[in-house]
Amino acid sequence: PREPVTELVLANPQPSGAAKVDRSGTRFILGGSTVYLSNTNHASLWYQPPLVVEEILGAARQMGLTAVRLFSFCEGGSFGGYCFQPEPGQFDEPTFRNLDWVVTRAGQLGLRLILPFVNQWDDNFGGMRQYVNWVNARYPEEIPEDLREPWLETVQLRDLTSGTPEYDLYQRYHDLFYTNTHARQWYQGYLEALLNRVNSYTGI
Repeated sequence: PREPVTELVLANPQPSGAAKVDRSGTRFILGGSTVYLSNTNHASLWYQPPLVVEEILGAARQMGLTAVRLFSFCEGGSFGGYCFQPEPGQFDEPTFRNLDWVVTRAGQLGLRLILPFVNQWDDNFGGMRQYVNWVNARYPEEIPEDLREPWLETVQLRDLTSGTPEYDLYQRYHDLFYTNTHARQWYQGYLEALLNRVNSYTGI
């Protein structure tokens, strides 16, 4: 199966018809020309209070940066009570409204956003393994027998040594995200909720 899209560079929330950043090979394209983004990475803006969002985006703008990369995912966890998808197919409106504000304010400041859609890593933000954990909890028969070890649901990759049997088991378990029908459907549902959303502040 085709690998899921895992991040997107969004144009600022400006009037419809505003130029959108596209990709051509390894280059970002804007209006037919290569565009270079000077950006910073900040995971947490979607669960920070507006004052913190203002401070971080304002500082990025003052530094002359043109983009900010921030997480637009959280599955199964919670940060200050915020999580985009606490359970499969359940989307948290206050969390989406927080992201709406970040998108809005970034646009007002002339910053573009790079929004990853899912996490590769096994931390508190959920990510690919969380989708597999959900499959394991609801459809355990779809998990190969040798991958039904409870430790696979919680082990941290940093605690495993590359090339060991445990590492290989972890990778196989994690990578069910790409092939399991339910994991793919839940992820697709999240993409649809995020990308088809009308911003509650701008109406775009």
